[in-house]
Amino acid sequence: IDIKAVLRRTTAGQREWSLAPVKLLDHARLEPSVAAGVLAYAAPILADATRTSGEFSLVIGEARWPAGRGDEATVAGVLTLHEVDIGPGPLVAGLVRSLPGRLPAPPTVRVAEASRVQFRQAQRRVWHEGLTFGIPLAEQGRRLDIESSGSVGIDDRSIDMTLALPLPGNLSPDRPLLSALAGKTLRLQVEGSLDEPKLKLDESLKS
Repeated sequence: IDIKAVLRRTTAGQREWSLAPVKLLDHARLEPSVAAGVLAYAAPILADATRTSGEFSLVIGEARWPAGRGDEATVAGVLTLHEVDIGPGPLVAGLVRSLPGRLPAPPTVRVAEASRVQFRQAQRRVWHEGLTFGIPLAEQGRRLDIESSGSVGIDDRSIDMTLALPLPGNLSPDRPLLSALAGKTLRLQVEGSLDEPKLKLDESLKS
């Protein structure tokens, strides 16, 4: 890994370190300990996953921090998940229980084949957007794609996230509840923590 760091003085007179953009990892194997550790802050569905497979790439586009105060760092970049499959942890399990239609808990969740997650760390939180993953449906080869955005606290692992589920227009015509939701987008708020996520269905769709 080639890293270029620059120490400069800001207009406010403070000394500040910054990194030039750098690709830290390219198609690295996604080990369970890495997925449940640092990567879970940028891609929360990886938290407490029972198993993982696939690869990931990590690019830092911007990083800067006051000299001697690394805990005040601002970091932004892209985490790409390549054909990643996971055994669902508490976040995905809770999501499935919250959905209408009594879907069975999936044994495996597939992250989009090349999901590019934009992340940014600032003020001891990590924000993300662009994370997409799918829950298999009963019909062979079909799944619900879910988009995740929000933030996770570094110190307390607190969650403030939104999950968006654009539902297909041809959902189970023989099941009135799912048929009524066809073509709509369900939104769920996720609070609590990575270890104990709490999901709330959008008020406008509760009825």
